[in-house]
Amino acid sequence: MSNIREEYKIQKSTIQESYDRQMILKLNKEYEQNVNDAYIAIVEYFKQLYPQIQIKTPKAREKSPKSIYGKIKNLQIERISKLFVLGEIQDTEKEELFELLKERVEERQELTNDVTKQIKQLLYENIEDININQFLENVVETRLSSSTKTALLRILKYKVEESNLKDKLIILQQLEKQYGETKALQTGIPEYNLLKNESIQRLKQDEEKRNELKDTQEFLRAKDLRGMEIIIDNIPEDFQTDNLILKKLVEQRNQETDNAKKQKYDKECMIELSKEFVDKLSENTNILNKMNADVIKYSKKHKNKTNGYIADHIKFYIKERKEQSFELQVKSVYVQELATGEGSAAHTKRPGKNRVLPAITYGINFIKELQYVLPKFSYIIEKNGVTTVRKCTLLENTMNFFQKQLNPETKEYEEVENIILQYENAENVMSQARD
Repeated sequence: MSNIREEYKIQKSTIQESYDRQMILKLNKEYEQNVNDAYIAIVEYFKQLYPQIQIKTPKAREKSPKSIYGKIKNLQIERISKLFVLGEIQDTEKEELFELLKERVEERQELTNDVTKQIKQLLYENIEDININQFLENVVETRLSSSTKTALLRILKYKVEESNLKDKLIILQQLEKQYGETKALQTGIPEYNLLKNESIQRLKQDEEKRNELKDTQEFLRAKDLRGMEIIIDNIPEDFQTDNLILKKLVEQRNQETDNAKKQKYDKECMIELSKEFVDKLSENTNILNKMNADVIKYSKKHKNKTNGYIADHIKFYIKERKEQSFELQVKSVYVQELATGEGSAAHTKRPGKNRVLPAITYGINFIKELQYVLPKFSYIIEKNGVTTVRKCTLLENTMNFFQKQLNPETKEYEEVENIILQYENAENVMSQARD
């Protein structure tokens, strides 16, 4: 019997195995409690450091199953493309990489099959047989995601470096000028550094980093499965600080009479405060111990994007529980406005991130589809001097996520509300029966 079971055993793909593991991790109550305790410690530390500063009620988020699946695919593209440039890619991995990149192309309706063909040429054909300028124009200069472009540009650069092209030094200089650190420095916009050569150089010099690529399941684990954001709402005029940069910005803002310039300085104040808080948090051993957490190496990032998104991100893991990781984002209220609804930095404007409300039908299918796409939100609140974490209901999660699609004054909203309330009432009855 055991031989028959083995013979007909279905082999899970690497991505499916990672997805299953992370879905199980999502259900881990210890993980949830440990991270919630860390959130509380972070919020209390912020209020201790900056009692004058007003912040929005901090909101935490647990990734949806759909988001986890997409994240794993992105990480697999990153992992395999790095193996490619190290010269360690297997044929099966190359095939998988092509299929994943093909999916990314298909997410953009305006892209043609010609883009897919050119990506296949890059992966499988000699660089001497590829029109590099045409590839850059038709593939890289499109609305593909930046992570996809990074993978493709790294492979292109690697193949040029390994080639016998007569003008390869000129081509490499061109790539650096258009897509590397040179471009980022010239424009002052870090996101223009699509090649991210520093990451590849680190890989080549650090055996530990190379070994991480081979630990597939660890590499594919979403380090931001859980996350929280702190949104700075107001810095008062009488705010006092030892940070000379921030002090100068506050003075300039307070002295400015032109509203547009005053708001510009206000934004810069909040940006500087965000950086300062993340730096202090990551370096304060006492607070890290209170959080029962350590900083994930190389995870601290100051993001500055052309769409106006400027924020500080950092990731942590619970001590002795490396799989229990979470992210913190600190940003201004100005950036938050850009990142929601129709704002220029809205999550929904990224490739493959559009939010589609499931077809409204009564029954469990609608709920299942909803639960697949919905993140779970919580708020870190203070009541009677005690900071706690309050979970959102399914209806609150739905409204949080589908703000644009669901208006409380519409019949559509009423239908969704009724379906969810019927489901939750049925769940409560079943829970009471079990108890």
